[in-house]
Amino acid sequence: MNLQREDLIEKVIKKNSNILDVGCVHNEDVMLTKNWQHNFLLSKSTSVTGIDFNMHAINKLKKKGFNVVYADAQNFNLNKNMILL
Repeated sequence: MNLQREDLIEKVIKKNSNILDVGCVHNEDVMLTKNWQHNFLLSKSTSVTGIDFNMHAINKLKKKGFNVVYADAQNFNLNKNMILL
């Protein structure tokens, strides 16, 4: 992640915000590293849900305890209001 994006995210979200991380996998090589956007979002909010259509990666993340959903960003419903990132 770059500094400008981090600064923008910090201005927009609050600790109690419901965050939706669309395309949370990004790249499996970055997943679970300090550069992974989902980890950064988790450090800023207590409620982060990730969605992605990479079923293999989503299953790996679920096994590690992450709140992630296998879904197509163009057609999904999580039944709650969230800040989309």
